[in-house]
Amino acid sequence: MLSGYNQPCISIGLLFLGSGAVLGSGAVLGLGAPLGSGVGLGSGVGLGSGAPLGSGVGLGSGVGLGSGAPLGSGVGLGSGAVLGSGAVLGSGAVLGSGVGLGSGFGLDLGAVLDP
Repeated sequence: MLSGYNQPCISIGLLFLGSGAVLGSGAVLGLGAPLGSGVGLGSGVGLGSGAPLGSGVGLGSGVGLGSGAPLGSGVGLGSGAVLGSGAVLGSGAVLGSGVGLGSGFGLDLGAVLDP
């Protein structure tokens, strides 16, 4: 596990880890699966195949179920939710502070400020 990874950091440019991870407010590794064995670290972390955790699964940061597909209308607000500092679209795409497409290729479109 990458514990203690939510200290303040600014990343600019492209960020690729493993098969392509976006680290920052919402971390995604692989096919929408968060870090390690499906556990993501950051402001909007996740368990399983892309369900963010906040004050619990489905609460706070906003949750995605299945292969990164968000609950309800697909729109959630929070620190690492569906739309915000790290949005989850499809099977592991992250929009906002970083963009992940396909099988988790990470593209950082600008500065990621991790509170």
